[in-house]
Amino acid sequence: MNPQQSRVAVVSGAAGSVGAACAGLLARRGYRLALHYSKSAESAEQVARHCQALGADAFTVAGDLSNDSDCRNIVESAFQRFGRVDALANCAGTTIFLPMNRIDEADDEAFMKVFQINALGPFKMSRAAARRMQAGSAVVNVSSIAGESGRGSSYAYVASKA
Repeated sequence: MNPQQSRVAVVSGAAGSVGAACAGLLARRGYRLALHYSKSAESAEQVARHCQALGADAFTVAGDLSNDSDCRNIVESAFQRFGRVDALANCAGTTIFLPMNRIDEADDEAFMKVFQINALGPFKMSRAAARRMQAGSAVVNVSSIAGESGRGSSYAYVASKA
């Protein structure tokens, strides 16, 4: 029996490419999975089916990572189904496409939407998971080279990933 067979992971942004890859890796390692999505239930269900084909018990859960109660619901859904949470992979991310040399065209609302998901989302998910995670649990926050290089799809994205 795989020693990680009973472990449980919550993956935010599981319907996106990075989150889906993370979910697949965890499924191959024997984790049971709560797969968060915010936009495409169809894409999230496809990821869940892929993980299930790899032998994982996986389900999807929707939520807005800028909303504390949604973050708590995502984690609680995993805990209610599996009785534990051992890992949190914060893979969710969003952006706006606005070249850096056009920052004067950026609006506060768009900037805050990106920052809420990319910077505050991992914090809110980690805070929600903290009460359900035990010693030996892990949180992985996925970022981007844009945060280090200062180049990316927009100032909001670069700032949120830094």
